[in-house]
Amino acid sequence: MRGIGSDARVSLRQRKTAHANGTWRRKRNRLIWNGSNRRHSGGRSLQGSTMIRTIVVAAVLGLGVTAVLAQSDPITERRNAMKAVGAATRDGAAIAKGEAPFEAAKAQAIAKAYIDSAKKMPGLYPDNSKTGGETTAAPKIWEDQAGFKAAFVKFEADAAAVGTAADVAAFRTAFGNATKNCGSCHEVYRIKK
Repeated sequence: MRGIGSDARVSLRQRKTAHANGTWRRKRNRLIWNGSNRRHSGGRSLQGSTMIRTIVVAAVLGLGVTAVLAQSDPITERRNAMKAVGAATRDGAAIAKGEAPFEAAKAQAIAKAYIDSAKKMPGLYPDNSKTGGETTAAPKIWEDQAGFKAAFVKFEADAAAVGTAADVAAFRTAFGNATKNCGSCHEVYRIKK
């Protein structure tokens, strides 16, 4: 422990500041380094823990509200899912046309995007989302739920083949089959604008 005696060149003001900050303590008329600064130590004060608790509660509530809003707007969710499929299709088309090199990892990523959307999409057409927003969903979806869901099951199976393609030729075939599903589904279950 380092000490500063009363005879050292420490002004009265420095001593008072040191005591006020809690960085020095007095021992036998000497200022001794306390080893920590209570204001800047790693320990949490009651006020700091209350602030952290408030931030955590606000974040949890914010996530809950976001989840409720996302569930209450299936039209936006299905549009986002279709955008993901569209992005994957653009990547796949570039590979199929020879504009981008075939990579197994890229094929698997395309397949994953397709499969995730195929699993999610049938649940994004509740009765209260027939109209509103910018939906292009045809009434046939709600009239033929079994056929609509079967189209996504077929799409998911064909998408799995995209992910297992070993070369460009196999990828082109699997990708072509998967994208034919998109076209046939849009033909029946989508309103043309």
